[in-house]
Amino acid sequence: MIAKITTGAGFRGSLDYLMSRKADGGQGARQGAQQKAQAARRQLPGEEAGDGPAYARGERHRVIGGNMSGRTPRELAAEFGAIRRQRPSISKPVHHVSLSAAEGERLTVEQWQQVASKYVEGMGFADSPFVVVQHRDTGIDHIHILTSRVDVNGRVVRDSYEKRRAEEIMREVEREYGLKPVALSREVERAAPKRGEIETFERTGELSAKMSLQGRVERALRPGPAATEGPTVTEFIERLERSGVEIIPHIQSTGRVSGISFRQGEELMKGSDLGRGFSWGGLQKRGLDYDAARDGEAIAEAWKRAYPDRTDGPPSPQPAPPKEDSFRALKELGELGTMAGRYVLDQANPVKQIEDQIRMVEQMGEGLVEGYRMAREGYRAAREFLRPSGIEQLQQAAGMEGSGDEREALERLSRAAGSPTPDAPTAPTGEELSEPPVNDLDGPGGEELSGPSAADPLGAEAEATEAGQAAEVEAEVETAESIIEFLF
Repeated sequence: MIAKITTGAGFRGSLDYLMSRKADGGQGARQGAQQKAQAARRQLPGEEAGDGPAYARGERHRVIGGNMSGRTPRELAAEFGAIRRQRPSISKPVHHVSLSAAEGERLTVEQWQQVASKYVEGMGFADSPFVVVQHRDTGIDHIHILTSRVDVNGRVVRDSYEKRRAEEIMREVEREYGLKPVALSREVERAAPKRGEIETFERTGELSAKMSLQGRVERALRPGPAATEGPTVTEFIERLERSGVEIIPHIQSTGRVSGISFRQGEELMKGSDLGRGFSWGGLQKRGLDYDAARDGEAIAEAWKRAYPDRTDGPPSPQPAPPKEDSFRALKELGELGTMAGRYVLDQANPVKQIEDQIRMVEQMGEGLVEGYRMAREGYRAAREFLRPSGIEQLQQAAGMEGSGDEREALERLSRAAGSPTPDAPTAPTGEELSEPPVNDLDGPGGEELSGPSAADPLGAEAEATEAGQAAEVEAEVETAESIIEFLF
């Protein structure tokens, strides 16, 4: 099944085409009338049994579906116009598609109604006004669907990739109803004629420029009577020139042929406009034999005829670089591409970003732990200096060694420790100052000291002060440990 889509600005013209008789006149019109008469004699499946509404006498159409109340072009155009006025800025609100079965295949009216519903919903026109008209003016069973790109809610139905989407729906219809499959348009070698080209041929009997060029190019592409393969490019050019067609090769600056166009009189068309099989690559796939060394002169002459005002001549092929240099350049380019790709992936990789954040938090935690460790060591050192065994070190640090005024030194030490000034002890000898007691808590004879003595000049109050300071430090240490445990 084939879907042909056209768009337009006015609904009335499309409705007149779908629902009015064609005027007779001219040879082409007479041929068309004969075809219509032959088609009219063919009866669609179930027509005699009441399959859908009957064709009016002499009419080629009948309305078989839709969601509109009007039945004449005038009535339907008024309904379409009321919806269109919601979006006056849309220049082409008309969506017209013809759905054609393959030659020899017939669908009932009920099946055509189902196909029309599938198309309307699949293309996004479920909320748009539409009418379904069946024709019998040709030997091909087909219907027309006319709908609006502006729906009843004032929204505009998108038209992007509409031909591709329509083809996908047609393939589904073929599978569902067991119809003959049709190749996709991008796989068809020859572009189908448009509705206007068909109407012109039916009215005048004349082929359009595209249809004429297609026929001439295909005749020039055929093998000769004794040949089994396609023609060379030189022969192809000569054949087309004899038929009145000029070819225009598109040559890149490197001298490589990249495309081809055809000119017939005032009409100029690219090969791809005639169909996929008429492009430079498509012609070679269909049998055109091209050899740059053999056909280079014919290509150059065709280029000069196409551009007579040019004096520089067509681009010449450039010598290929040495293989070794090319290989080295490609290798370096590949390495650069790999490096750039890895960098971009690393920067965009969320896992790497999270790892960097975790590493930063770990470093902060290590710093906190190290600070806590240093504070704890300092606290321990302070405790050692406040013990009796550290008095000598404190005296030396304070510059009191050998001062001779032991009372003043003890007062300064007591004030530094935050304890009251003790009674002045017996002046020690140099020997006593230089040798500390055997044990912090034992006297000279090893007995335990219960009060202030020369071995512990700070006394019990100094120890109490030290214990209070130690408790405060221990509390701070516990707080720091709790914070670190929370973080890690």
